[in-house]
Formats: sequence, structure tokens, C-alpha cells
Amino acid sequence: MAPGNPAVLLFALEATALCLLTAVFRERLIETEAHLGRVFEHSPLCIVIIEGGPRILKANPAFRSLLHADNAQLEGRAFTDLVHPDSQGRVRTFLDHLTRPRAVAVAEDVCLTSGKATAWTNLHGSWIRQSSTAAQTCLVMIEDVTERRQTEEALRETEARLQRGQRMEAIGMFAGGIAHDFNNLLTIILGWSQHLLAEEKLPEAVRKSSEEILQAAKAAADLTRQLLSFARRQPTGSQMVDVNRVVAETTGLLRHVIGARIELVTTLAPEAGAVRADPSQLQQVLMNLAANARDAMPDGGRLTISTARISRTGSQTAGAPVSAENYVLLQVADTGHGMDETTRTRLFEPFFTTKDLEKGTGLGLATVRSIIKKLGGDIGVESSPGTGACFSPCSAESVGRFRFS
Repeated sequence: MAPGNPAVLLFALEATALCLLTAVFRERLIETEAHLGRVFEHSPLCIVIIEGGPRILKANPAFRSLLHADNAQLEGRAFTDLVHPDSQGRVRTFLDHLTRPRAVAVAEDVCLTSGKATAWTNLHGSWIRQSSTAAQTCLVMIEDVTERRQTEEALRETEARLQRGQRMEAIGMFAGGIAHDFNNLLTIILGWSQHLLAEEKLPEAVRKSSEEILQAAKAAADLTRQLLSFARRQPTGSQMVDVNRVVAETTGLLRHVIGARIELVTTLAPEAGAVRADPSQLQQVLMNLAANARDAMPDGGRLTISTARISRTGSQTAGAPVSAENYVLLQVADTGHGMDETTRTRLFEPFFTTKDLEKGTGLGLATVRSIIKKLGGDIGVESSPGTGACFSPCSAESVGRFRFS
């Protein structure tokens, strides 16, 4: 074929054009890969490329920062190793779905963990390709929803507290509804007890029984009024009260509360002194603590009530520095089965109880804490399984520590 053949010239021109286009495409491909690489490296969204196994092929800086890990800790590691056991099922289903060509998948509320780092995430994945080794490759974008989840949990807790508050309001309305009728019954009991005691020739045994009925009825009236005060935040009448005297006068009722199997011991310091309080409030504190101690000792045991006068300096529970002040310590301890740390942290929450529904309402210790706080004191408990419970100053807070007036 002659050198000047048009077909040869055309072939040469086409080959040249093809070479030029290939060079342009190669340059564009390099630019595109560089651009995608910059997106991968600088994206605020966590991105991970996973290859069959599922093994982490590459992780961007945002993902490494999320889990506080470096390349050596992530690349080549199975992605499922980073998934909390509670989220394993959802993630395996998510990855299995991505093995299908051109598939996309979503997995929400996935907990990822590495070392001490934990994050709640949403996973968005897409199939990329199938390599020559038949390994599936997919890209997973990880959305950090930890802060949003914490906010939602805080909102749920706030809603739960609101519901508890509404239940307390309902209890207040219920208490107000029955208080009138109950007090009418107590008035009859009080009246007849006083009428019997006015008889001059009343047998001594009957007189003693009448006195006990009268004291019990008065205590019931005080407790009814205190229930209204707690539920409706009504003001109570405070006065200077000798704590030892309140304990001594309440022991008779306490013995009936705890039963014959439990020994009641009182150790009252003469120098304990008096506090400004409502006597019925202190009685209610003792009754509620004694009832809880009784339930913790179903096979019997010992309930010890002691008082002391103490002086404290340093910081109160709220952290505000205070000068040296005198307090009356009212300590209640039992030899029951004790409680674990989880129970201790929730002990004074309204409606929290470890008892069966028909045996406990979860209001006893919440009431105790409310009363003591109103008296300017603190309350705490020291206990562990098998060692009983001691409401005492041994822990960071003290129980029944009432400021002197």
C-alpha cells in the first residue's frame, strides 16, 4: 500500500486521537481519584470501606476519631469486632444484605465500641464491586447519633419524672379525699378513749389499754396529717423536740411494726439534745425505716436505734463550704440481707421498690428523705449484700443529721 494511502493516514489519525483521549481520561481519572481521596480523608462523616470477611480495608480520620483508634488498630480488623454484642444481629443482617450487587442497606441504633470509646451510630451502606477473589466490597457511612440519643434519653427521664410527679399529685388528691372520713373515725376512737379514761373506777388493765388506744389514735391522726403535708406540701407545725424522747415514745409502736422475731435495741446519748421539727415527722421517719428493716429480716434479727450529738465542718452534700455546726445524729441499723450498689443508688427515688407490688409502694424512703431534707439534714445509707443496712454518718452523707436551732 502506498505511503500516501488515505486509509493509512486515517488509521494514524484515529490512533493519535485515541492516545490523546486515553491520556485525558487517565488524567481525569487521576484527578477524580484524588478528589474522592480528599473527600474520604476530610469528610466530617465517618466512612469505612469493607471487604469480604467483613474486613476493614480503609477507615477515614472521622471514624478513627470517633473510636479513638489509629489505622493499625482498625485496618485489617473485622468490622463486627467493633460492634457491641447487643447490636451484632442487626449489623450481620446489614452486611449480608450488602453482598448483593448494587444493594443499599441501613442499620439504626448500632453501638460501636473500641477500648474505652463507645458511640451510638446509624449505618448507611452501599455495594461497590466484586473483586477477582470473589470478595464483596462495600462502602459504609457512619452517622454519630450519640448526642441525639443522650438528649432523647434525658427527655425520656424528664417525662418519667413528670409522670412520677403526676402520680404524686394523684396520691395527694386521693389522700385528701379519704382524710376527712378517716379523721372522723379517729375522732370517735379518741373520744371514747378519753371518755373511758375519765371514769374514776376504771380497772387498771382497762385504763392501760385505753391509754394505748388513745396514743395510737393520736399517732394515726398525726401520720394522716403528715401524709397530706408530704403529698400537698402543706406547712407543718415545728417546735423544739427532744429526739431521745421521740424515740422512747415511739418504741411501743415500733415493736408492733417489727414483730416478735426482731430485737429492738436503743442507744440514746443524753447529750443528743433537741431539734426544731414536727414530732410526727420524726415518728414517721422511724416507722418507715423500721418497716424497711423488718422486711429485710424475714427470719428475725436486730434493729438498733441510736442518737448522738456531733459537730461537723467542711463541705455539705451540695459542695458549699460551711463552718462548724452541731447536729443531732439519728442512726438506724439492721442485721438484714443488705443491698447492692444498684439498689443503694436508687433507694430514695419515689416509687422505686424491690418488693412485690402488693408488699411495697416505693414511697417509704422517699418520704423519709423528703422529711429530713425539710429539717435541714442529710440522709445516706451504708450497706452491702449480707451485711445489713446502716443509715449512719459512716458514708459521705449522714442520716437524720438535724441542725441545732
